[in-house]
Amino acid sequence: MRRGTTACIFWLVGAIGMPVMISPGAAADTCPGTIEQRFHCLATYRGIGAVLASLIGPGPTPESERVYQSHIYSDRLDIVAVDPDSGAHHVFSSPIPGENGAWALAWGPDGNLYIGTLPHAHLFQLNPRTETITDLGRPSDSEEYIWNLTVGADGKLYGGTYPSAKLIRFDPVSGRSEDLGRMDPVEQYANSVAASDDGFMYVGIGYGAAHLIAYEIASDRRRDIWPAQYQRPGNVIVRRHDDGHVYANMGEQYYRLQGWDLFPVVPAEVPSVPPGNRLKDGRVILEAVEGRLRVHDPATNVTTEHSIRYAGSDLGIFRLGLGPDGMLYGSGYMPAHFFRLQPAGGAVEELGTMGAGEVYSFLSQNRTVLAAAYVGLSPLMAYDPSKPFLPGPSAEGNPRLVKTPEPYLSWRPMAMITGPDGKVYLGAQAEYGTLGGPLVIWDTATDHVESYPHFVRDQSVISLTSAQGVIIGGTTTQGGGGSHPTQSHATLFVWDAAGRRTLFETPVAGSAITDLVATPEGLVYGFADETLFRFDLTSHRLTLTTASVRGLIYNSMMVAPGGSIWGLSGEGIFTIDPASQSVRLIAKAPEPVTAGFALQWPFLYYASGPRIYRYRLD
Repeated sequence: MRRGTTACIFWLVGAIGMPVMISPGAAADTCPGTIEQRFHCLATYRGIGAVLASLIGPGPTPESERVYQSHIYSDRLDIVAVDPDSGAHHVFSSPIPGENGAWALAWGPDGNLYIGTLPHAHLFQLNPRTETITDLGRPSDSEEYIWNLTVGADGKLYGGTYPSAKLIRFDPVSGRSEDLGRMDPVEQYANSVAASDDGFMYVGIGYGAAHLIAYEIASDRRRDIWPAQYQRPGNVIVRRHDDGHVYANMGEQYYRLQGWDLFPVVPAEVPSVPPGNRLKDGRVILEAVEGRLRVHDPATNVTTEHSIRYAGSDLGIFRLGLGPDGMLYGSGYMPAHFFRLQPAGGAVEELGTMGAGEVYSFLSQNRTVLAAAYVGLSPLMAYDPSKPFLPGPSAEGNPRLVKTPEPYLSWRPMAMITGPDGKVYLGAQAEYGTLGGPLVIWDTATDHVESYPHFVRDQSVISLTSAQGVIIGGTTTQGGGGSHPTQSHATLFVWDAAGRRTLFETPVAGSAITDLVATPEGLVYGFADETLFRFDLTSHRLTLTTASVRGLIYNSMMVAPGGSIWGLSGEGIFTIDPASQSVRLIAKAPEPVTAGFALQWPFLYYASGPRIYRYRLD
């Protein structure tokens, strides 16, 4: 089951001290049009992808400098080198197809820029003198992300990885990569690494339980030195500060690190971090995003502006939904570009940015488009298509930013429906390192929000439907990124909206339930992992079938007029026959389906990477 970018953590800060802004601009490109049979490509979504990391370093000629920025796209990453004196730029695209982002940038002792990528954790080398970029391979075949790179006291590069929290090493002299193994036996994220002058590497670990690993280069010994009382859900950040020492913190708890030891430091006494936005001559890069470069000279107090004519590339589409105006609305990812498109085709209209992450769910209600987001401007948002895009928490904000009982920054709100009482019901996967994602009730008339965390013990509510005056929901045993499941089976439940109580609950074989839909007769269909099941609301009888679908697109199934049931998988479009409880792939998509879902009979809309497709149903 596809649920989006499970490893991504959207702290868009680039290199330390370098200001990074989310790029909102995007545009439509042409599509091939009618591909085959009933498929029609409406538009290709293009623009400037989010900057994941920034670094200043040498340019192609002696004494020259460049601002290097890593941009994420649907199928490749770009490293864009910008001349701070003119705004001129040079693009270095990924030499490996499919490597679409890079959080890790570091200068090696050889004067080359090293880049750690996702989603297959390659290491690239960018030579600024020859203006070439080279793939150095995968230091560890098991890993997906290289989060951070830094140079150790031995002159080699070290990086932390996901999903096995490993430490990797690269020697620029020999060209040899090494997998130094897991830094923690169970945690997944090693997303900060720092080096000391005395031959130690420090690795911050999260999110199920925070740890701090001290690794001695000479002996290859490693030890967890994080105090036991702070080994709770969260993440340890390690950085080298202005005094030359490495410091570790989780929240307001700071330590100075030396060898195998750590020494408590009050936050007010922690030295500053070396700025990452200062040129050699003292000038400061204030801004270097989407067509605009601003450079400030403290000596003269003069700020200079230049244009950057970088056009970007294909942007990934994360979710689609229909609005009350009949328009097709969508969200990009990293950041959450918010756009709309006339379903008949035409240009993509960029509306604004809804946050650094993605919109996981759209819902049309009355005259508004409701959105629930991961790392959004707000967890819940209400947009009026008839008014300009001007986000704010007041009634005049558009979208209106709605406060929730908990911050819910990194939740993944995968399900959103209108209940029998007219209120909006949401289910979400829990935040990083935690279990028990909530069931949330949103009264859009008053913006009162109720939250029921751990609605099912240690499980997250990720699929919802409604029939005969009740809410039917499905869970996953998985929690937020880096958490550790405690339950063996997903749960199907029936909830009385009026009485606020659970009427029925049963375990279902499988780790996740998705794509719940209900017929007027009270039959509920859904998938446990990839296996179809049927649930009778009257008898509470649950029937698992032998039918299955690979690569389900989460909550992308709907009952159409006449009672037919249609859904999306990575392969294409399928239908369910209620009589035989069988599944049939009706049409194989021209390219893999990556996101859904909107149904406006007789048309079904979905996305394949940056492209928006329409399919005509029978």
